[in-house]
Amino acid sequence: MEPMATPRRSPLKSCLLAASLFAALPLHAAWPDPVDSPAEVMPRAQRSLMLDVAAIPGDRLVAVGERGHILLSDDAGTTWHQAAVPVRSTLTAVAGGNSAVIAAGHDGVILRSTDRGESWQRVREERFSADNHFSPSNGTPLLDVLFLDDDSVLAVGAYALALRSDDAGASWQPLEIDLAGKGGGDAEADDSGDGEDETDGLLFDAEDLAIDDEVDPHLNAIARVGDALVMVGERGSVFRSSDGGESWQRLQLSYGGSMFGILPLSGQSLLVYGLRGRAFQSDDAGDSWRELDTRVTANLFGGDVGDDGSVVLVGAEGVVLRRAAGGDAFTTGIYTNEDGETPIGSAVRLRPDGSLLLIGDRGITTWQAQP
Repeated sequence: MEPMATPRRSPLKSCLLAASLFAALPLHAAWPDPVDSPAEVMPRAQRSLMLDVAAIPGDRLVAVGERGHILLSDDAGTTWHQAAVPVRSTLTAVAGGNSAVIAAGHDGVILRSTDRGESWQRVREERFSADNHFSPSNGTPLLDVLFLDDDSVLAVGAYALALRSDDAGASWQPLEIDLAGKGGGDAEADDSGDGEDETDGLLFDAEDLAIDDEVDPHLNAIARVGDALVMVGERGSVFRSSDGGESWQRLQLSYGGSMFGILPLSGQSLLVYGLRGRAFQSDDAGDSWRELDTRVTANLFGGDVGDDGSVVLVGAEGVVLRRAAGGDAFTTGIYTNEDGETPIGSAVRLRPDGSLLLIGDRGITTWQAQP
């Protein structure tokens, strides 16, 4: 069975981490636990903060967002209805295969649906602990999900959290991997210049780390690129696996800012994008990179690839970037909604009629750029 193609995106997820940690205070215990509180059915859920969208078999779209909102559409995003969801935790990622749909998010929550998203079961959580409220990884959020095939699924998140399921998301185990790339033969993993690996299993060695930098960076997105798996995260870090996620090589961009998403292109080509409008393309699965001129400085949070190879990226300040198939140059548009606002784009899908389905802080809308 051919694995599902899931071009990705890591939207406002990382930005929400700060809010998540703020909520994780002793006062949190006085409020109902969102893990145990079902999502409310809200007439205007389509206009609430939404963070990700995925296509699943049968021409259905599934979108996820704040307060456990999950919305479903069977007409390319023209109309939506809300699913029954057992948690009120913010959901940041969704992906689907032929046998199940998986949604994940804050509080370490993973939800599973076997009826195309109509109903959901909570299969994992990592509850906030008032006894451990000073730990930054308390209730670690998950930020992206990837189906490798109908049974194997990976999920990644904050503080280098990585999980694997081999039963279509019914159960999950920590993915015990050495993200430092020890033994992987990746020259860029050794920054000391003496050929010795002194990382001791950490993601970054002592020379990489400055005061207050995290040893375990957030992993913002994961995607399949040809025969490889690629993850991106904080500080320009890129990780690649050629054995289905069992071992990883650390690669490095020339830019030290966070990358929020990955778009698999054709063959071994991929595009990564993130902080301050930076985007990079590799045509050899990450061995080499070239920076793309986006002509914007707004953070880029989401993207999609059309059937013809065209690319669209969205982000802060209403920025919408489009690139024709086979080209490097982007054209810039600014999306303004009916209230005159420039919403933050978290995710995007190219619709069959050439318009865009925009997902973000003002909900789900469609937009057709003027020629």
